[in-house]
Amino acid sequence: MTTKQAVGALVSATVLCSCAAPDLRTLTEPKTSGETRQGPTYAYRPLDPLSAKLWHPDAVAVTNCRILEQLPDETMRLAVGQVDLSGNVSYGVAKVGAKGQRYVVVLDYTKSETFSRPQPSIDGGVTAPIGFVPTYVGIGLRLSATLIVNEGNVDLGNLIAIGAAAQAKQVSGTLVIQTLGVSGQSIASVMPIPSEISASSIQNALVAIGTIKSKIYDPGTEISPRVVGTYDVFGSNGKAFDAYFASVLADPPELKLRVNSSHCTP
Repeated sequence: MTTKQAVGALVSATVLCSCAAPDLRTLTEPKTSGETRQGPTYAYRPLDPLSAKLWHPDAVAVTNCRILEQLPDETMRLAVGQVDLSGNVSYGVAKVGAKGQRYVVVLDYTKSETFSRPQPSIDGGVTAPIGFVPTYVGIGLRLSATLIVNEGNVDLGNLIAIGAAAQAKQVSGTLVIQTLGVSGQSIASVMPIPSEISASSIQNALVAIGTIKSKIYDPGTEISPRVVGTYDVFGSNGKAFDAYFASVLADPPELKLRVNSSHCTP
């Protein structure tokens, strides 16, 4: 051993010996690759469409025009969620998909009104809300992909990039095109049937969404308001979200049609 090596070894030994032993009470297990943040993400959280109430005076006919005039907000939203080991989804966290992880990517077009819903306590107490949840009621169209990343990193904010990654076998999963409270013969005739996730299938789905969107005001289109999404105050807190979801099922928000309309007849 050279003089330089001996000095180095001595210094290393001195440093190691002078260090206090770690306090095991303060150590925590490292986060697993499937663990996501627990707190609110304050992003858009899409929901499987839930029924909403529709109120109208006896003298007022329920027409598409009267329903649509109560839905003033038109929005396109792209929501990216990461699925943890328990199956809970945290939206607004993931931007780039990593190998071995599961994700949900949802593109929503909605025409909606926003309701403020009380968030019940986790133990089910209806008299002790712990906050309010902005809840979107209306109609819309949805393109969603459930993915698992097989290799490399994938840009989850770019649908065409996801399609290309699927063709390159970097990701695998399913693609769903869905209407939210919109139906009818002309709608069913243009609904695509995706056989795989690819750049072309995603492009075809986007074209179909544009076509269906143009038919919303057609007299033959059937409109039925739904609860389509929320402002995400849950993060991956599955119990809090389940309590909110159950409260919406038990007492759906109510959309009220106007008695007087400036442009809808009758």
